[in-house]
Amino acid sequence: MYTFTNAHGLEVRAITYGGIIVSLKVPDKTGHLDDVALGYDSLAGYIENPTYFGAIIGRYGNRIAGAKFTLDGKTYSLAANNGPNSLHGGLHGFNKALWTAESFQNANSTGLIFTYTSKTARKDIPAT
Repeated sequence: MYTFTNAHGLEVRAITYGGIIVSLKVPDKTGHLDDVALGYDSLAGYIENPTYFGAIIGRYGNRIAGAKFTLDGKTYSLAANNGPNSLHGGLHGFNKALWTAESFQNANSTGLIFTYTSKTARKDIPAT
């Protein structure tokens, strides 16, 4: 888990599983910090539940109707994981990938860079 805090008390916590922001604590007008990120209290919650809370979601966001699309005259069928639709990257979205993280700090900012190399050929996306 990576934790960053600024001078105003804002705090963000992120993990490499799914690139998930697990906590975002922000101060209210009186300075009281509260976590405003929707999520789970442990890694098990993210692994066991099919949600996308705070995660990098996938190659695309939202639904692809009918779990297929046509590009340059060729139709591609996708895995349906939301009724008849394909949602946020299909069965193996980026929200379940283990990302590499590297923190950085310079004169103007502090942050975290997540990287993940996705395989280009996927068995769950056959061309039709």
